[in-house]
Amino acid sequence: MVFDTAVVFRKYLPDGLYRFLEVIYIYLSNTYTLLKCKLLTHKYLNKDNKKLYPKFLILPPTSRCNLSCAICDRRNVKPLDLSLENLQKIEEVIKHAENINFTGFGESLLNKEFSEILKYVFRVNKTKRIMTMVTNGTRLTREFGELVNDRLNAIDISINAATEETYLRDMKHSKLHIVLDNLRNFMSALDEESRSRVGLIFVAHSKNYKEMPDFIDLVHSMGIKKARISYFIAHDMEHVPLSLLCVKKEYNHFLDLAIKRAIKHNIFLYDSKFNSWANHNFLRFICTAPYTQLPIQTPDGNVNGPCCVGEFTPVNVFENDFESFWFRDEYKKLRKERYLPCCLNCRAYVSFDTLEAHFEHIFLNAHRDQIIDIINTPQ
Repeated sequence: MVFDTAVVFRKYLPDGLYRFLEVIYIYLSNTYTLLKCKLLTHKYLNKDNKKLYPKFLILPPTSRCNLSCAICDRRNVKPLDLSLENLQKIEEVIKHAENINFTGFGESLLNKEFSEILKYVFRVNKTKRIMTMVTNGTRLTREFGELVNDRLNAIDISINAATEETYLRDMKHSKLHIVLDNLRNFMSALDEESRSRVGLIFVAHSKNYKEMPDFIDLVHSMGIKKARISYFIAHDMEHVPLSLLCVKKEYNHFLDLAIKRAIKHNIFLYDSKFNSWANHNFLRFICTAPYTQLPIQTPDGNVNGPCCVGEFTPVNVFENDFESFWFRDEYKKLRKERYLPCCLNCRAYVSFDTLEAHFEHIFLNAHRDQIIDIINTPQ
């Protein structure tokens, strides 16, 4: 319903007004959730703590991947798999979740226990649409579609290209037509409601952004009604030239073409645009993550904060008491004030026009002047 309304608004409203309303929607939604969480905390803390357990979990099934994407830095990633045995240790947390995102820094379907993990979660938690995940699509099957059909909240397939040539260059070790065939097989097992929850992702950078309009045509050809154009975040000097900051004007032009095609095909498109005042930095002050979100960063259970770039003292949730972690002083302080450095530079809220949006913040702080020189050099 929200997606359908957004498509209509985008069709008839000027782009600036549409983005303004998008900010207002996020503001009202976050404000309502934050107020609700504060009231529940006041009512239940130390009385019925389970009612305050996180509603949104991130459970990475694996850190292994079968592709070698140009935009991913996997040099320090240890190959690990989530085990069903470990997952059972946080059963009470799983029971109280409203959405579980089975996504990590790897391809989830490489975990040989993944089907059993899902069956366990579906048995423990009866929430109808509980499962979310991002996948590269190389392991999607009809059988997997049958397993997740009526439990699917959202599944996004990251392809980052609209042509075989670009896909092979950027993703490696697979082919675009194979991924699309896998996706068709997967979707053939889904009912109409679940098919509406399938989306495609395009991570844009300075070498592929011109394919964004064709990406939207590809989304349409697959019978999919939801798409996201995300953007590359650089972690080292070698990849700075891939930043969209190097091609701001050109990117905006091709994004406008992609938006027109999305409107034509009635596709909900989530995107970011340069020189738009609607980049909403102020919303970080009403971030709901400290109350609602538990991202387990690694398959062996390590957590270091309420978001994927948290800066708390690391804790392993499979080896420690959950409540002593979830209600500890660091969390209490963060629920009062978003004081961590990662909060101040959070890409969910920082302006798309800034360096902070496009570069990992530790890398940016160490090499800011060099980065500025590179992005100001004509491509």
